[in-house]
Amino acid sequence: MIGPPPRIRLLLADHDRRIRELRTKLLALLPEGDIEVVAQAATGPQALAMAIAHRPDVVVADLDLPGLDGIRVAEALGSLLPNSRAVLVTARADATGLTGALAAGVSAFLPKAVSVTELAAVVRAAPAGRCHVDPGLLGDAISTAGEAALAGELGHPGTALRAEPSVRDETGMEKARSESF
Repeated sequence: MIGPPPRIRLLLADHDRRIRELRTKLLALLPEGDIEVVAQAATGPQALAMAIAHRPDVVVADLDLPGLDGIRVAEALGSLLPNSRAVLVTARADATGLTGALAAGVSAFLPKAVSVTELAAVVRAAPAGRCHVDPGLLGDAISTAGEAALAGELGHPGTALRAEPSVRDETGMEKARSESF
């Protein structure tokens, strides 16, 4: 006999108790009933302690957690609990937050005001290794990165794609070359 699919164990980490409680209630109301909030945390260190204690499949953390930000939480999760996936939510979109999140190996980068339906879809996809970056956040991050580059404010190495007429592929077509700046 085939039973219901296993429930996804979720940890919610946000400094705002009301957001954690509201998300918990809304996720519990979803008809699929496949996501169970097993713990909540208000700070980055609490999130790591709760993750170790409860071993969630997915941790949804605010980028700006006090004590240890969401990026550092995601990095630590990758070492401590390699089977847990991190999803970051943020009220701000900038290139530094996005690149830091991706470098930390997060499964998703979403706006803090994400709908419960979209959050649930991302949480369901994360254990399978699927990644998602909200298109609006991506566009905002690209815009801020472009503005910073034009203003000469990027103080970290990155990668840019530049078309070089002298660089051609085997068919003789021009191709983009990855270059550090």
